Amino acid sequence: MHSHVWCSPDGAAVATPISITEWMKDYYHELVASGNPYYEVTQETGDLVFVPSGWWHMVLNLSDTVAITQNYISSSNLAQALRFLRDKPDQVSGTERGTLWWLG
Repeated sequence: MHSHVWCSPDGAAVATPISITEWMKDYYHELVASGNPYYEVTQETGDLVFVPSGWWHMVLNLSDTVAITQNYISSSNLAQALRFLRDKPDQVSGTERGTLWWLG
Protein backbone atom coordinates (compact mmCIF):
# COMPACT_ATOMS: atom_id res chain seq x y z
CA MET A 1 0.00 0.00 0.00
CA HIS A 2 2.64 2.57 1.01
CA SER A 3 4.61 2.08 -2.20
CA HIS A 4 1.84 3.95 -4.01
CA VAL A 5 2.15 7.19 -2.04
CA TRP A 6 5.24 9.39 -2.08
CA CYS A 7 5.90 12.08 0.49
CA SER A 8 8.61 14.72 0.40
CA PRO A 9 11.10 14.52 3.30
CA ASP A 10 9.48 17.50 5.06
CA GLY A 11 5.94 16.23 4.49
CA ALA A 12 4.89 19.32 2.52
CA ALA A 13 4.19 17.48 -0.72
CA VAL A 14 2.36 14.20 -1.24
CA ALA A 15 1.87 12.55 -4.60
CA THR A 16 0.27 9.37 -5.84
CA PRO A 17 0.15 8.02 -9.40
CA ILE A 18 -3.41 6.71 -9.00
CA SER A 19 -6.78 8.31 -8.38
CA ILE A 20 -8.70 8.11 -5.10
CA THR A 21 -11.21 5.81 -6.79
CA GLU A 22 -8.43 3.42 -7.88
CA TRP A 23 -6.91 3.50 -4.39
CA MET A 24 -10.27 2.72 -2.77
CA LYS A 25 -10.89 -0.15 -5.19
CA ASP A 26 -7.40 -1.66 -5.14
CA TYR A 27 -5.82 -0.78 -1.75
CA TYR A 28 -8.48 0.16 0.80
CA HIS A 29 -8.77 -3.48 1.91
CA GLU A 30 -5.05 -3.45 2.78
CA LEU A 31 -5.58 -0.53 5.17
CA VAL A 32 -8.50 -2.30 6.86
CA ALA A 33 -6.54 -5.56 7.16
CA SER A 34 -3.39 -3.82 8.45
CA GLY A 35 -4.79 -3.14 11.90
CA ASN A 36 -3.43 0.41 11.74
CA PRO A 37 -5.77 2.99 13.23
CA TYR A 38 -7.73 5.17 10.84
CA TYR A 39 -10.96 7.17 10.83
CA GLU A 40 -13.72 6.82 8.29
CA VAL A 41 -16.61 9.29 8.26
CA THR A 42 -19.74 9.64 6.19
CA GLN A 43 -20.57 13.32 6.32
CA GLU A 44 -24.26 14.18 6.21
CA THR A 45 -25.92 17.48 5.27
CA GLY A 46 -24.97 20.16 7.81
CA ASP A 47 -22.07 18.16 9.28
CA LEU A 48 -18.63 19.69 9.74
CA VAL A 49 -15.45 17.63 9.60
CA PHE A 50 -12.26 18.96 11.20
CA VAL A 51 -8.98 17.45 9.98
CA PRO A 52 -6.08 18.26 12.34
CA SER A 53 -2.95 19.88 10.95
CA GLY A 54 -0.58 17.39 9.37
CA TRP A 55 -3.09 14.53 9.07
CA TRP A 56 -3.11 12.84 5.70
CA HIS A 57 -6.64 12.54 4.42
CA MET A 58 -8.71 11.97 1.34
CA VAL A 59 -12.29 12.68 0.37
CA LEU A 60 -14.54 10.53 -1.75
CA ASN A 61 -17.77 12.32 -2.67
CA LEU A 62 -20.73 9.94 -2.86
CA SER A 63 -23.01 12.50 -4.56
CA ASP A 64 -22.89 16.02 -5.98
CA THR A 65 -21.18 18.13 -3.35
CA VAL A 66 -20.18 21.68 -2.51
CA ALA A 67 -17.13 21.89 -0.25
CA ILE A 68 -15.90 24.90 1.64
CA THR A 69 -12.43 24.40 3.04
CA GLN A 70 -10.27 26.57 5.21
CA ASN A 71 -6.78 26.21 6.58
CA TYR A 72 -6.85 27.15 10.24
CA ILE A 73 -3.95 28.61 12.19
CA SER A 74 -4.12 28.67 15.98
CA SER A 75 -1.56 29.25 18.72
CA SER A 76 -0.69 25.54 18.61
CA ASN A 77 0.49 25.63 14.98
CA LEU A 78 1.37 29.31 14.48
CA ALA A 79 5.16 28.78 14.54
CA GLN A 80 4.88 25.95 12.01
CA ALA A 81 2.65 28.06 9.72
CA LEU A 82 5.05 31.03 9.87
CA ARG A 83 8.01 28.75 9.03
CA PHE A 84 6.08 27.38 6.06
CA LEU A 85 5.23 30.87 4.80
CA ARG A 86 8.85 31.99 5.21
CA ASP A 87 10.51 28.89 3.77
CA LYS A 88 8.10 27.92 0.99
CA PRO A 89 6.64 31.08 -0.57
CA ASP A 90 6.40 29.26 -3.91
CA GLN A 91 3.79 26.96 -2.34
CA VAL A 92 1.60 29.82 -1.06
CA SER A 93 -1.14 30.86 -3.46
CA GLY A 94 -2.44 34.38 -3.69
CA THR A 95 0.87 36.09 -2.99
CA GLU A 96 3.53 37.48 -5.23
CA ARG A 97 7.21 36.82 -4.70
CA GLY A 98 8.56 39.23 -2.12
CA THR A 99 5.22 40.06 -0.49
CA LEU A 100 6.01 37.95 2.57
CA TRP A 101 9.05 40.13 3.41
CA TRP A 102 7.91 40.58 7.02
CA LEU A 103 8.65 36.90 7.71
CA GLY A 104 12.37 37.58 7.45
